[in-house]
Amino acid sequence: MIAWRKLPAWLLRAWPLLALVPFFAVHAVALNAFQGQATWVHKIIGLSLQLLGGLLVLWSVNDNLGLFRKTSLAGTFMAWLRDFPTTNHHLILATNGMANASGSAAVVSVGRKTPTSLEERVAELELLLQELRAELSTKITNLAMRVEASKTELSDLIQATDGKIASLSERVEKVTIGGFKVQAFGVLLAIYGAITSVLA
Repeated sequence: MIAWRKLPAWLLRAWPLLALVPFFAVHAVALNAFQGQATWVHKIIGLSLQLLGGLLVLWSVNDNLGLFRKTSLAGTFMAWLRDFPTTNHHLILATNGMANASGSAAVVSVGRKTPTSLEERVAELELLLQELRAELSTKITNLAMRVEASKTELSDLIQATDGKIASLSERVEKVTIGGFKVQAFGVLLAIYGAITSVLA
């Protein structure tokens, strides 16, 4: 059984074919109105349809370039003209300046008294141990902060990559579905125009 409510949406999926119907009607009306000039009607209709079909294909290609390369056919053509090889060489002179800076820094060394007795040596070792523990604790804290920053950066990078993949997927879907139909319609118009020109 036919689902009549879904029929219009199903027919609109084939709009490149349905859009040819008005052109058929215009062609038939023109032939009926200018019965003695059928040859000229075929030539004008054929030329117009071929031009319109070619322009539609170019427009679709231009739209696809804008989606992926952020450029257009006109921009690509202008870039090609700018890259024209010429024989003029521009001499660029660069002057290199050198500046020497000298500075001095005073190094202050703090010395400790060399322990002589056993108690002094034990106290010195305890002091060194405390310093090493403090330094190790600082390094561990810094390392933990770096790891946490790397995790955050990696998470942001993954999210940005996911967003780019989703955007690229949408662009590919738009090109394969929407762009293909426009190009198919343009090709059909060009074919119809070529057949009409042959009939003339």
